[in-house]
Amino acid sequence: MILTVAEDQRAPEEDADRLMAALRWRGVPVSFRHLRLDTHGAPETLLSAAAEHAALLVMGGYGRSRLREWIFGGFTRHVLQGAAVPVLMAH
Repeated sequence: MILTVAEDQRAPEEDADRLMAALRWRGVPVSFRHLRLDTHGAPETLLSAAAEHAALLVMGGYGRSRLREWIFGGFTRHVLQGAAVPVLMAH
């Protein structure tokens, strides 16, 4: 299952559609679910869903500058510190 949660105004469906097409082309049955932000923010929303639905969380990391991540913290760091399932990172 592909889970997305957006912190900004980007349409997550575009990225999910490309990923689903690539996986289906290789014979992997896959579905898509966009998560609505809860009051705890995007990282917690994703971690809760991953703990419920996934045996492994695969995600890209550090989409923002490292300086911004270092100053404000970030999605990637939060996920790595709080994941209850194994995380495979790709940059």
